[in-house]
Amino acid sequence: MKEILKPALVLFIIAAAAAVCVGASYEVTKQPIAAAKERERQAALKELIPEADGFEPLPSFEGAGGEIIYFGGANSGFTGEGAGVSADIKPLEFASGEIIYVNGKMLGYALLGGRDAAAVLNADGVWETRAVKDLVSQGDGVAYVTDALAAVKNGETIGFIASSEGYGGYSGAVGVMTALDPEGTITGVKVVSQRETPGLGANAEKPAFSGQYKGKSGRLSVTKTAPSENEIVAITSATLTTRAVTNAVNAALGFYNDVIRGAAR
Repeated sequence: MKEILKPALVLFIIAAAAAVCVGASYEVTKQPIAAAKERERQAALKELIPEADGFEPLPSFEGAGGEIIYFGGANSGFTGEGAGVSADIKPLEFASGEIIYVNGKMLGYALLGGRDAAAVLNADGVWETRAVKDLVSQGDGVAYVTDALAAVKNGETIGFIASSEGYGGYSGAVGVMTALDPEGTITGVKVVSQRETPGLGANAEKPAFSGQYKGKSGRLSVTKTAPSENEIVAITSATLTTRAVTNAVNAALGFYNDVIRGAAR
């Protein structure tokens, strides 16, 4: 018995020591990694609106309590009380504050702990829990607005930047920053995170592609032929990536119309 217990005890001690070392290493590197990510974020913000003195969180976004979820990205206002998201609209206790959109219409709130379930009002006006996958049709453009900032110069708001994640890419979600002027017209788009195929979907980071969004303000779609006013030409052999980016940009446009412009009404 001793011959069995001794090696087991040694292995346990080694495993425990390794876990402590890994934990200590994480704590040591956590802050430098976070600082590096924040520097990259600030550089991206400044690239999109270089004339800004600084960037400030939008009170309306803070009032939402978290990310705002769009399905379809259509530009429609809230169906509930009030215009836009503000501190006056209190999320349910069991909800995260994330607002779910299905094809541009407000559906309800995402639950705490993830994006898989939602609190929705049923036909009787009672809140109930539903799986998001049961509320979304195949082909809906899914995107999550994760952050929104006002660009400020000399104390005046000169534009807005919304960060969003567009789903439907070849290798997953694509992170995008969309800059808008005070009237809601796109002034710049920057892909800030992606895992798409090099030489194909990864080309979404190139200005030749992202420059297509500049000057647009309506709900956008993707085409493989000559584009109309609110169409984006797909990257060759990377239509899925193009749609993911466009989903993210549509969410930013929807956020502007629902929240920023809505709060000013």
